[in-house]
Amino acid sequence: AAQGATPETAPPAGALPAPLDAVVAAWAAHDPDAIAALYADDAALAEAVIDGPVLAGRAAIREWATANFAGFP
Repeated sequence: AAQGATPETAPPAGALPAPLDAVVAAWAAHDPDAIAALYADDAALAEAVIDGPVLAGRAAIREWATANFAGFP
């Protein structure tokens, strides 16, 4: 999703390929479970921040998404 996208400014459903549409929908809904479900159980996700953490596993990704939403309601 574009930086600063909100449910009001996110692309309409179906405007993106299905996997990207699912990412946009999960972030727009502030749904950490839906975000985590996009990744394999043993996924590794590198935080976009320089020297950010590498998240290991779906549970860690869910916790990271939950913290993001707490910081940016």
